Amino acid sequence: MEQPLNRDELLMLLDTTNGACRAARAALADNGQFTIWDGDVPASELATTYGRRLRLTTKQGARTQALLQTVNTLNSLDQSPIRLGSITSADRTWTYILFLTQDATEVIACTGVRRRESEDD
Repeated sequence: MEQPLNRDELLMLLDTTNGACRAARAALADNGQFTIWDGDVPASELATTYGRRLRLTTKQGARTQALLQTVNTLNSLDQSPIRLGSITSADRTWTYILFLTQDATEVIACTGVRRRESEDD
C-alpha cells in the first residue's frame, strides 16, 4: 500500500510543530520507520483513548512527550476527522503517534512514548 506522504514530505510537516513533533522529526530523519494509516477517526474518540493512555502511563511512570497537550487538542476538535500515523525511532526506544488532518496535509498534534526497557537492559 502506498503512503499518502513520503519521508521528505512528512519531515517538512513536522518541522515547525511542538517538542514531541520535533523529536518525531529527528527520529524520522535518523532512519526511523513511519506509516500513515488509511481512514480517519473522530477526534472525540481519540481524545477518550489517549486520555486513558495518559492516566495509565502516569500511573506506570512511563516517559511520554506532549501526551497531555495532545489529549487537550483532541478534546477541542470534537468530531473532526483525524488521520493517524506513527514513527518509531531507529533504535526502537521511542514511538511517536501523529494526528493529522484528514487529507494528511497538516500535523495537528504529536505525542511520544518511550518503550519499556527489557529486564536484560
